[in-house]
Amino acid sequence: MPLILALIGIFFHFSRAPKDALVILLAFLFTGLAILVYLNQKPFEPRERDYAYAGSFYFFAMWIGIGVYAIYDFIQRKKILAQDFQRAVIAGSIGLVIPVLMAYQGWDDHDRSGKTSAHDLSHNYLESCGKNGIIFTNGDNDTFPLWYLQEVEGQRTDVRVCNLSLMGTDWYTNQMKMKAYDSEALPINFREDQILMYAGNTDQIYFINLLELVSRNSNEDMLRKIVDLRLKNNKQNALQAIQLFNVKVAAILPNISCKNPDFELAKGYLSTSDNSDLSGTILKKYFGAIKLFQGIQSQEVEFIGNAGQDLQSLLQEFETPWSAVDFKDAMAFVRDDKNFVLNGGGKLSFFPSSRFTLKVNKNNALAAGTINKSQAAKCPSNILFEFNTERDSYLTRDEVMMMDIVANN
Repeated sequence: MPLILALIGIFFHFSRAPKDALVILLAFLFTGLAILVYLNQKPFEPRERDYAYAGSFYFFAMWIGIGVYAIYDFIQRKKILAQDFQRAVIAGSIGLVIPVLMAYQGWDDHDRSGKTSAHDLSHNYLESCGKNGIIFTNGDNDTFPLWYLQEVEGQRTDVRVCNLSLMGTDWYTNQMKMKAYDSEALPINFREDQILMYAGNTDQIYFINLLELVSRNSNEDMLRKIVDLRLKNNKQNALQAIQLFNVKVAAILPNISCKNPDFELAKGYLSTSDNSDLSGTILKKYFGAIKLFQGIQSQEVEFIGNAGQDLQSLLQEFETPWSAVDFKDAMAFVRDDKNFVLNGGGKLSFFPSSRFTLKVNKNNALAAGTINKSQAAKCPSNILFEFNTERDSYLTRDEVMMMDIVANN
């Protein structure tokens, strides 16, 4: 019935006002078929996505209305009924049949009055949390039911719902730092000026390896701070890595030809092994390598064969065994405004390593029921996390804030 009336309306519209009809036709196509092609929606969605085509529905409804008027005009021209009131009643009645028919045929398919899945699921989420718990959500599908229960029904207002898609904004992050209802403020230690979008230092936090940091002429004190953070819990691993590096670099050194004593000195830095100053020993290797790479441009250094590529690969794998930093120390490093590298006249914030360790509070794990007493002895003291920097070269604001919450909780 709606389709028949709309088709009548289209033909009537084009016959009476073709230019107006063409405008509506174009609007219908651009808000319907064109959007369908542009969005290219996947077949399975958590709910109907036909609201994306709402514009085309409006224009189609116009033709249905014009179709009703076309019936009125037909009755008038054929003089089927004498009075305008009678003609209007007949045409209007036909038009009213459409929503009545659609409601009769589709009401049961669209009636959600007895569907409580969203309500029950969000209730279970909230009740699964302890007092002052935190629930991290991603989108509207998982967030809105939780907000409804808290805002409308007043359930578990001590639990803080933190939407990570909104955490990418400064205003929402600042809201999360405030107490709301019965829930405490989230433990975010970044200042308001650091959170400010496009002006603070938390929009993107990059992963930069030591070789690149040294090549950017980074501050030596900051470089030593990074190395010290990594050595804090990894001195033994670093000693083994230095020994292995010296063995491997010994095979590369004969293939590096230097024409200047300064570059010979830099070449010697690569095999240094002073264990009394591990940070200095490690940095000397990187300073020496960068000096040699710079010598290629002045033609005072020549890498024979694949020596240059081998040295670069060796330096990149050298830092991995001892690169893990304590999670709390890493977040404190990111919050420090002094820790940045220059990038095109601007400042680039970065994470001190692509690997970090998180201390395990066994008492909390036991109290929460995550582990039992028999498992406590086997529970590790630290958990090692490693970012895939080939896939993700930086942390986004929401990830940084979530990590800061975990570090300070």
